[in-house]
Amino acid sequence: MKKKILGIAIAIVMLFAVAGLAACELNNLTLAEYQATARVDLTNYANSRGQTNFTTENWAVIQGHVTTGKAAIDAAETKPAVRTARDNAKAAVGAVPREVNEMGTFYSLGHAFRVGLITRNDVLDILYHRHSGQVFDKDSNLISHIPSPKYPETLNNETIIKIRTAFFVQQVEPFLSDFTPYVVTLKDVEIRRYFGTYNGLIAISIRELFGSGSWQDEYIDDIRFNQVSPSALLLFRI
Repeated sequence: MKKKILGIAIAIVMLFAVAGLAACELNNLTLAEYQATARVDLTNYANSRGQTNFTTENWAVIQGHVTTGKAAIDAAETKPAVRTARDNAKAAVGAVPREVNEMGTFYSLGHAFRVGLITRNDVLDILYHRHSGQVFDKDSNLISHIPSPKYPETLNNETIIKIRTAFFVQQVEPFLSDFTPYVVTLKDVEIRRYFGTYNGLIAISIRELFGSGSWQDEYIDDIRFNQVSPSALLLFRI
């Protein structure tokens, strides 16, 4: 037993040593070097999506996100700001749909509303189910709303597996290097909650277990809600 405990302790020490080394190597880069690394990372990710998988128009959109992202990276004055600019650009690139996406497509709540995939009433229903009956406007006033019941009431296992797999491939794999020294796999992706299906879009809260948390207020029309990262509120269409 003592040997086993000693072995675990050594493994933990080695894990933190690797993490510290990786952080040290990044910290040793100058801001210009860090920006250059971020630009290459963004370009490689965009290219990895494969031009042949997209329409001409959508590939042009991707290149636009890369150009905008590189400009934001160059304008960043700190390393955290560089990481944010890179990650925002990669997220924008990752959100551009393939010409044929057999795995399905994720949408943010705001984007789905703005392009007409869901209605304002759908947004209220989703947030009502998410916040246990409390939905607020931009002035923090409670919005009176009678929601429709969730339909279907629950997700079947096949659908859950499809969503988790698509999320891992599209939203986690491109950022695996950010999780070093942890090894993130499909089993680390979980659907936290389900809020109903609207116009064929499945509303869920989903996360990967190693993500760092943050809290941000967002607005849709006059409706205020919070986006709690890494448990993202997303809509998914198979």
